[in-house]
Amino acid sequence: MRISGGWGSRKALGALVATAGLGCLLASCSGISAQASKAPVLTVVTGLYPLAATVREIGQSKVQVVDLVPDGTDPTSYAPTSADTSEMRSASLVVEVGGGFQPQLEKAAASSSDHVVALGGATPGGPYPWVDPPAMDGYIKVIEAAMAAADPQASSLFAAAAAAFKAQIDAAGSDYESTLSLCAHLTMFTTDRAFGSVASSYGLHGVALGEESPPSGALDELAGQVRSSGVSAVFAEPWVADNAAEAVAQSAGVKVRTLDTLMGSPPAGWPAGATYPDLLEINLGTIDKSLACGGSLSNQ
Repeated sequence: MRISGGWGSRKALGALVATAGLGCLLASCSGISAQASKAPVLTVVTGLYPLAATVREIGQSKVQVVDLVPDGTDPTSYAPTSADTSEMRSASLVVEVGGGFQPQLEKAAASSSDHVVALGGATPGGPYPWVDPPAMDGYIKVIEAAMAAADPQASSLFAAAAAAFKAQIDAAGSDYESTLSLCAHLTMFTTDRAFGSVASSYGLHGVALGEESPPSGALDELAGQVRSSGVSAVFAEPWVADNAAEAVAQSAGVKVRTLDTLMGSPPAGWPAGATYPDLLEINLGTIDKSLACGGSLSNQ
């Protein structure tokens, strides 16, 4: 089975809706828990954190998620081991972005499993839909459908849990909308175009600086753009060379702040206990500070 799909309220409200949805599951609303209790536990393999987090939230107790990529490793260049291919071969589903985003993992999945869910593709360097809350809706729908097809007995549980998870992501999206609509400065200077979806979704302008320090003429031009934009920082990313960001920031007299592409835990790790929606909010706070958006997150 190969399934392909495309892309497609505040935080407290989202948490409340999510809690209510999961509470309904635990209370056997409409017989969901009784039906799901008879369902097998799906084993789902992936190599990207936002996909693993989505599968885990949708599957609840009826899924075992295996994220093949070790913490602190760049998921786009990860080469699966023989043990990884065995995991894919025995899994109920393999969930991947597709489109060559993780070429070695995708090749191993194609040769190891007939149960691959490809989510529409992305390109290293972006844009990455999973860093933009509204763009995650398509992923949630496709993953839920694939899990329900693999385990029809648990489909009601998956649907309710997916709705609860979507409410959390939508709450983060509302935070992005309300905060980024107030930005005094509208340009995001990033290493590449990973955050292009975020910029376009919220009326911002993205400028990609590249990875390597530009020659003096280009450096002066970029530094001038940064100064005239009024931003207080340019953005670096995990696993991407920040030579250009450092050089431009130094020349323009601004800071370098890190925006996390959320593909997987970076070498420095994430805050203990942080969830995927939490990490989206942390990125929002970083943008808020740098673009002077005036949101409540800028004071945290």
